[in-house]
Amino acid sequence: MAVLYTNVSSDVTVQTSGFSQLSKGEALIEFDDNFKKVVSSEIPIVVTVSPMGECQGVYIASVDRNGFRVVESNRGESSVQVSFIAIGRRAGYERPQLPSEVIASDYVDKLSRGFHNDADTQTKGEGLYYENGQLVVGRHSSTLPQAKPAQDPDMIQAATPEKSRPDAPLGDGAAPNTDPKKSQPKQ
Repeated sequence: MAVLYTNVSSDVTVQTSGFSQLSKGEALIEFDDNFKKVVSSEIPIVVTVSPMGECQGVYIASVDRNGFRVVESNRGESSVQVSFIAIGRRAGYERPQLPSEVIASDYVDKLSRGFHNDADTQTKGEGLYYENGQLVVGRHSSTLPQAKPAQDPDMIQAATPEKSRPDAPLGDGAAPNTDPKKSQPKQ
């Protein structure tokens, strides 16, 4: 098993990387389709290129959301391999704003009360949910058991036919037969 970690950034970035080969001191590198689909066209992409062999140095001549052009310095014509890393802002997150509940002074307290260690069998967690733009500690009403409305016994009696009720007197006024031996029909 390999443990993997994600990058942490103060803004919403995406990145790609790879290798290319200079041909006569130049290379046009196109970004992969997945990167092009998610990178912003408003914020410039940061590209770092490193030659992997002897040359006169390289520089980035141009960059856009489709790719970039790298050129060897001093009009060099090497055919050296280069590696690159490109980092761009994710489209739709050019000006991100944190939700108000995340920057609220009670956010950490709400998370601490709302989350619960499942291994702790001595206490119950309070629960946590998001509704109407608010982070709420507690159980949502839709998860609570519904109380059954009290029924009026007169309404139940009126709705139940007399002869089908077990406590109803028989037609001759005798009590209902509760002895199973006597309730068997005679053959």
